[in-house]
Amino acid sequence: MAAPGSPHWMPQLVPAIYDYDPGQATTRPSPPSSAGLIGYLPILFALPAFSAQPHMLSQVLTRHLRPNTWLPHNYPHGHIAERGMVVTVYLDPANKKCSTKQILDQLQQGYWGPFYGP
Repeated sequence: MAAPGSPHWMPQLVPAIYDYDPGQATTRPSPPSSAGLIGYLPILFALPAFSAQPHMLSQVLTRHLRPNTWLPHNYPHGHIAERGMVVTVYLDPANKKCSTKQILDQLQQGYWGPFYGP
């Protein structure tokens, strides 16, 4: 990562090995104290799914994932060797006004701020 991950989402969503390492800093300016996360939506949805055991997926996605926010939980972690998943993001046919390819692209690009805020 180009900056330290937020203490609100980093410990549960992204393995520590991927956090910013100040020892690897170059001549670039110092990063902010913590940063938000944007990117490919299926990956951003998969991160919380791996934060808990498979049977807790519904609770994790409906209770702990909020716009621009991750609400930490106390469920047992879901980091299980060789566990994988396929995540597909579809448009909502019942919400044609707000569920468009353009809006999903803007969400991925951070148009409305980070998916997981600092």
